[in-house]
Amino acid sequence: MAGVNVGMESMSNRVYPSHSSSPDTNTWTQNTGGGHMSKPHSSESYAKVQNSLTMEEVRWSEMRKKIPGMGRVPRTKFYTEEDGFERARQENNFFIRTHFKQKECFRFVPAKKGQLPEVKKVGDMRCECGEVLLQHHGMQGPTQNSHADREMVESYLVPDELKPYISIDKKNNDIPNMKDLPSVSWNADTAIRSSATTSFGKISFVNVDAMGGQKPAKYVRLAPEDSIDHLIELMEVHWKINQPKLPNLVISVVGGAKNCKLDGHIREKFSTGLIKAAKTTDAWLITSGFNMGVMKYVGMAVKDGQSFTWNNDRMAHVLRCIGIAPWGYVNHRKVLESDSQGLYNAEYKTSNIILHGQPVPLNANHTHFIFVDDGFRNRYGGVAAFRAKFENRVQQPREEGGLGIPVVLVVVEGGTDAIDDAKNSLQQNIPVVVCAGTGRAADILSYAYQHYTGKLTKENKLRRKIQEAYGSKWKEEEKDEKTEPILEKIKLCLKKKDLMVNFSMNKNEDLDLAILSCLLKAKSGEATEKERLNQLRLALTWDRVDIAQEDIFREDCIWTPGSLDNILMDAILMERVEFVHLILQQGVVMKEFLNKGRLALLYEKALSTKKADVVHLGRIAVRHGLQRSTEDFSMKSLKILMEKLMDKYTDNFQDPPPNKSQIDDNMLCVYPYKEILIWSVLLLKQKMAKFAWEMGGEPVTSAIAVSRMYGSMATYINRNEQALKDRILEYKDEFELLAVEVLDECHVKDHEKAMMLVERCSPTWSDMSSLAMAASAYDRAYLASVACQNSISITWKRGIVSPWQRVLVCLFMPFALMSPRYMEMSFMGEQGFNIKQKITTFYTAPITKFANHTLMYMVFLLLFTYMLLVDFDAHRVTPIECICIAWIFTFMVDDIYTLLTFPSPTFYGKLRDWYGFLKWLDLINFILAFIAFFIHFWEDWFEVTKIMYCINGVILYIRILKTYTANANLGPKMVMIQRMMAELKMFVMVLLVFLLAYGISSQALLYKQRRPSWNILKDVFYFPYWQLFGEIFLDDLNTDSDCMEAALRINDTALAAKEQLYCLQNHWLVYFLLAAYLMVGNVLLLNLLIAIFSHVFDTIEENSIEIWKYQMYFLTMEFDNKTAFVPPFSIFAHVYLIFKWIFRRTCCRKGTKGVQFSKRHLEYLQLFEKEEMTNLLRTKKAKDKETIETKINLLQKRNEELFKVLEEDFFPELGGVEDHHRHFLETTVCPLPETQQKETLLVKEDTKETIVLAEPEEDEEAKKKKKKKLKKEKKEKKKREKEERLKLNNFDNPVFKQDIVPDKTLQFSPHPEIVTPPEVSPLRTNSLTETLQRPGLYRRISSRSYGRDIDLDSSDEEFMHRSGHFGKGMRKALNVPSSGGHLSLRRSLSRETSDSEENNMRAVSPRLFTRMARESSTEDERKKNKKKRKKLRKNMISDTD
Repeated sequence: MAGVNVGMESMSNRVYPSHSSSPDTNTWTQNTGGGHMSKPHSSESYAKVQNSLTMEEVRWSEMRKKIPGMGRVPRTKFYTEEDGFERARQENNFFIRTHFKQKECFRFVPAKKGQLPEVKKVGDMRCECGEVLLQHHGMQGPTQNSHADREMVESYLVPDELKPYISIDKKNNDIPNMKDLPSVSWNADTAIRSSATTSFGKISFVNVDAMGGQKPAKYVRLAPEDSIDHLIELMEVHWKINQPKLPNLVISVVGGAKNCKLDGHIREKFSTGLIKAAKTTDAWLITSGFNMGVMKYVGMAVKDGQSFTWNNDRMAHVLRCIGIAPWGYVNHRKVLESDSQGLYNAEYKTSNIILHGQPVPLNANHTHFIFVDDGFRNRYGGVAAFRAKFENRVQQPREEGGLGIPVVLVVVEGGTDAIDDAKNSLQQNIPVVVCAGTGRAADILSYAYQHYTGKLTKENKLRRKIQEAYGSKWKEEEKDEKTEPILEKIKLCLKKKDLMVNFSMNKNEDLDLAILSCLLKAKSGEATEKERLNQLRLALTWDRVDIAQEDIFREDCIWTPGSLDNILMDAILMERVEFVHLILQQGVVMKEFLNKGRLALLYEKALSTKKADVVHLGRIAVRHGLQRSTEDFSMKSLKILMEKLMDKYTDNFQDPPPNKSQIDDNMLCVYPYKEILIWSVLLLKQKMAKFAWEMGGEPVTSAIAVSRMYGSMATYINRNEQALKDRILEYKDEFELLAVEVLDECHVKDHEKAMMLVERCSPTWSDMSSLAMAASAYDRAYLASVACQNSISITWKRGIVSPWQRVLVCLFMPFALMSPRYMEMSFMGEQGFNIKQKITTFYTAPITKFANHTLMYMVFLLLFTYMLLVDFDAHRVTPIECICIAWIFTFMVDDIYTLLTFPSPTFYGKLRDWYGFLKWLDLINFILAFIAFFIHFWEDWFEVTKIMYCINGVILYIRILKTYTANANLGPKMVMIQRMMAELKMFVMVLLVFLLAYGISSQALLYKQRRPSWNILKDVFYFPYWQLFGEIFLDDLNTDSDCMEAALRINDTALAAKEQLYCLQNHWLVYFLLAAYLMVGNVLLLNLLIAIFSHVFDTIEENSIEIWKYQMYFLTMEFDNKTAFVPPFSIFAHVYLIFKWIFRRTCCRKGTKGVQFSKRHLEYLQLFEKEEMTNLLRTKKAKDKETIETKINLLQKRNEELFKVLEEDFFPELGGVEDHHRHFLETTVCPLPETQQKETLLVKEDTKETIVLAEPEEDEEAKKKKKKKLKKEKKEKKKREKEERLKLNNFDNPVFKQDIVPDKTLQFSPHPEIVTPPEVSPLRTNSLTETLQRPGLYRRISSRSYGRDIDLDSSDEEFMHRSGHFGKGMRKALNVPSSGGHLSLRRSLSRETSDSEENNMRAVSPRLFTRMARESSTEDERKKNKKKRKKLRKNMISDTD
């Protein structure tokens, strides 16, 4: 098979080609593009080569054509030995022809009378195999046979005894009398022969248009005796049915064929549940493949949910639906036959017309067909056994040669064959899901399932149901005989009831969950760990953590160490957070589970998919040069990428335990949840990221770190992927909000510890503080939080408590520091301050440094202004000029020192976060000042020096704006100016277009001819620019008379005329151009600019406080790292620090670096913030439960659970509430006398929630007797009419107050035939008769009647005790104590009383039924219908009469 695998690997990289060549085959030699080929190629070979290209190669064909020397097809493709697709197809054909057979009949013997439909012509006579003569082997095929060939074939097909009666020439003759035909034997073993199959390939349904496109279906025809292993090999290796994913389940659907009809609700529920189950588990769907019955409904469901996946160059179905059909029952099967080379594609026309007794067309929505050929034609059969073998082989473990895929059988409606399929599947331990409510077989199995408790009850009723479903064509004397075999099969099914699940299509449940429950139920008896792991994988695939917690992770189950590691890995990859949490509760320790090897495997598996959520990560890595392709992602690439995103990253791994091998992959993660968090963030798995954040340490810092990563990733996303970028930014804001909420919770509990959390240098995140990361991530909301602002404010003042006004006073009057009342100081943990400490604390505080720096800068500006205006000398450098330049030098040194000490981990981060536009402007200004100073030594350049100094003055005055940051009102205005400058640049780019258009055209009109000069450029820009601001220059548009006169003075006329061309001359078109230019510039563009500025102002004004607080962080960090000396005196401190740094670097003595917090302090802070995070999450969860939507969903869920308890637990021996009503009236109360007894039928109305008692139809004799009785009783009835109405309208009438409790000797029994009722008084009988005839007396229990107030007095309770209905189950459902007394069930929506609400139910005594009918409406309904009640009662009585 090695060759086959190689060939199919090539085949897998091709899109399915058409059977024939492209219609443009003859034109391939034209317009091939590029240069000429080295060898000539024919159009056929060229088309064949191009058809074999992959999608990636075809994608560049048009671009290659336009490059000289290249063509549409790569040149190397013409020198390959063989096309991989063709080779794979030939190997596929060889495999099929070698291992699969087909069967044909080689002996034509007419079938006996009665076996097949009667016909009139000889040509229509059918053989014992079911086929007519002309359709036998050799008579017709893929190629048309001649008449002579047919006669030759006929000679050995038709026995010699039948040749006088049957031949091709006599096909139009009437059939002879069957008695006249000689008796010829026909044996299937000898008449039907096997040969290599000729029917395989692909089917293209030509008359079906699919909305999402359609791919041809693969098919093969085989014999029932062929090997299942070869079929599985064909499907896996050649068909590649396991792509894109291996199936986790096989769903086999059986049921009704021609008579199956599902209404809209049931069909929608069936389709939705089936497709959800198939997509969740990547399941195979198996049907019979025909376009009728349940197979058609499955095909419709597949059509609605079908999609395709692309793996490199191969397109594969997401939903794989396999049709295993009998070959002889396929309509138009001849078009699927080939000449032993297969059909690619066979054009097949399907149809919705189904004829009785005729072959059936195929369903176009199936993806694969397996045709089982037993040699018989035009009948359905021969496929059940093969299908059972195939399904059994699929579910067998791989160790035994199977696929190890669980199989589930779904029964929908169906005939007796569906019961056979269910029996066979159960005998092979294949679980069965019965879809109750679909009819026939499904309803029969459902009814038997409900009434089987070790022994089948209601057997007689079950027989009636079987006869109603299948006995319409049975004779009366054959019904019992044909019913018994079916009943025995049902009993065999019920012996394996533990493998069955009864799913009601009329309840609010999902079919996919029923399938999962069936699988788990089937394996519940298996106690091995392997089986439990398989169950857990199924529950994981379905994401049903509740089932896993209840049925799999039981207390008696013991899991070996490491057995859950693979499941945990899959849960992390699938982002099943609840499963990860559940597995961790079973004793799995994340710190022991996650090592370096598993972490690398997580990245490898996640990046192996082509989803948009993971592709961006590889693109970012490739963009930064970390790897060559998106697939080559390593742990080294991860580290470099994290350094790009976070500026600093440390991969914390420790050595593995001693019992493990000391290899690099076994190195354990020190912070495993941090690694899971990073993995989730990089792959945009937000749910898993939140889980890792909750389980990991340092939630505040971790949330800000995640926000930092998301923010950095957003900057690397291409602008054409705006949706992905918006999604990343949404995730960023979500984690920032979490950090703010947790920090606020900590601040409420302890504001000091909250500030410590903000200032902590996190050991988990490479010793970076949350403040620094938030500043880099532009998390303004976090920096504006109370705890962060308290920390920034304390750092800003650093021990100073007094306001800034007193700080300013102390700068001018230092002796004010001596007064403790005037200048209040914080001791910062000390017992007190002496004078030296107080002075040092005051002058090293950032607020004092800022004030000193501002004051000294004002002094510098005054000195520089004096030098520029007064002291500047053109011939020499003055002392004041030298002082100013030296002062500027100290400014530059101070800025460099502040840059190096700014709290960002990398130099690039320092430039990004602190060295903004103004700092770059300062640097340019300093360099320009130094250049001007040196130029001044040359006297000839003094004007240039003066110009440069003037530019320095402009920038130095702009530098004052930086000091406005400390003001809450002026700080946001600086941001507005910065944003408006960015918008102004865009505006200038637009304005420049109109300015140049007007300037160039106007100058060209004003001057007929011009000499080259720089003045031309000045005129083009100068006049239009100032005209935009209102300086129109109309006088300058007039003719230059001086120039014209000067030209006229020239004696040479020709020269004078030429000189006039160089003079400015007025032109009328210039005025129109000027008007249009001013209209666009002044009206349109300037108003657009004003609107843009207004938008910027409004946007920033809304967040002005956050912006100012964000700016204060950078201002505080800047002056916190500055020396206490301000320029120009700071130069001495900087020189000292330089010598100190050199001394530490060159000498052996090294200073010890202290730590901010010890290990004990860090653990204490981590416990504190973890506790507050837990409190926050608990509070959020409680708030979510209080929402109206949650309460409604909870109430609906409890109502459904209560209804399930009533139908399954309270009345287990009956068929639900409806059957219980009838059974109670027939057995417990009493049956009516024979003269008055009428058979009642429970009729369920679809549009009402009531159960109506209706009389069956009577025959003619009964109608005559009734008519006579009515005449005799007419007068008596009229007299009693008024009295009876009054009794019935009064709910407290004596009829209901009488003691109607049956005799104590009467015991309750679910079987009506064993009850012997006592005699009943006439009064009791009449009252009961009238009671039974009231259609409003009984209401079906539904979710709308659970919450009603029901009161039971002692008499009702006593009656229910005596009747046997008030047992433990009833008392538990009603939440009634064992002692007697008054019982009241109240409706409540509150959380405190919600537990008792789900136990509300209706009682079963007649008196209680009457009271419940009266109280079935709400208070508002009783008020509205009070006036109409009497009329409604009269109508009810008249209807009953």
